[in-house]
Amino acid sequence: MKKIISTLIVSVLSLNAQFIAENKTIKDTTTNLQWQDSELSEALSWEDALKECDDLAVSGYINWRLPNINELKSIIDIEQYSPALDGNFTQRFSNNYWSSTTNVADKQEAWSVDFNYGEVAATRKDTTAFVRCVRDYY
Repeated sequence: MKKIISTLIVSVLSLNAQFIAENKTIKDTTTNLQWQDSELSEALSWEDALKECDDLAVSGYINWRLPNINELKSIIDIEQYSPALDGNFTQRFSNNYWSSTTNVADKQEAWSVDFNYGEVAATRKDTTAFVRCVRDYY
């Protein structure tokens, strides 16, 4: 009886998993976003990061984009550090990642997330950061 109950609990937990790894991508069942989890490129300027996502083809999908700051913050795992990112991601680095969101107070900056501790900051667009592209899935 214990084995049946524990199997049922494990099955229910896996059905409710937020992040599901699938062929070099991660699907977020809460936000309906699909994240790039393939090998990441080198650090890029903000303009080059936008282009990198626009040109990306992973797992047969070509409609990738740079995530906005709210989307990028949605994958921060505050219970993790170095990186502060869910363990289902195989490409896990404690680097600074671009969002597509420009800082309203200074158009020369865009919001980014440093995944070492999950800190959000405005970063000059002419500096470099890493890229994790996203797409909507249905």
